[in-house]
Amino acid sequence: LYLIHITDPTDRTSSRLTSFPCNKKLIKLRHKNPVAVYGDYREYYKDSQELFVFTRRLGHTLLLTAANITGSCAEFRMPEDIHYAHSELYISNYEDTQTPGDCLLRPYEVQAFLLEETAQGSDPLAA
Repeated sequence: LYLIHITDPTDRTSSRLTSFPCNKKLIKLRHKNPVAVYGDYREYYKDSQELFVFTRRLGHTLLLTAANITGSCAEFRMPEDIHYAHSELYISNYEDTQTPGDCLLRPYEVQAFLLEETAQGSDPLAA
């Protein structure tokens, strides 16, 4: 997992120092979760000019990261090959981030979730 600093180039108040607390948190999370370090990397939306989306997979644990790299809202659709039974917010730069899934990402929004995968096509709510 790389530490990505996304700033709005029109905002004169943003600086690398404002991202320090976030970077510090990311470093701590990276050491706590082996999937962030050792997970197999896969990129989605490779041709998108709006989104940077990737996963890291280790066993049945998946780290899904979706970043809107523009100053406008961008539509995110969950990749069809991702199925999960449980999700946990890993990190986000907005406080009101919901569960992972199809959504409209706000300008420069980044969401990362730890997901526990299910078998494709299985119902995670089925007992």
